[in-house]
Amino acid sequence: MKRPGKGDTCNLLRKTFLHKGVFVISGSPVVIMEEKADGFVVEYRDKEGLVHYIEGIQVSELQ
Repeated sequence: MKRPGKGDTCNLLRKTFLHKGVFVISGSPVVIMEEKADGFVVEYRDKEGLVHYIEGIQVSELQ
């Protein structure tokens, strides 16, 4: 996979995890917001449509 850029939509491959009280489901679509030294910042929308920003996502965790 080519390296994603800002605004790209990818699927999150990381196993389901809890992020600030919200379960982030494996395979969920996320939008790349920015790239930092320790990974990507992505925008995740839960099933209610609320936006959550997750930091530290690695390129190997995106599809």
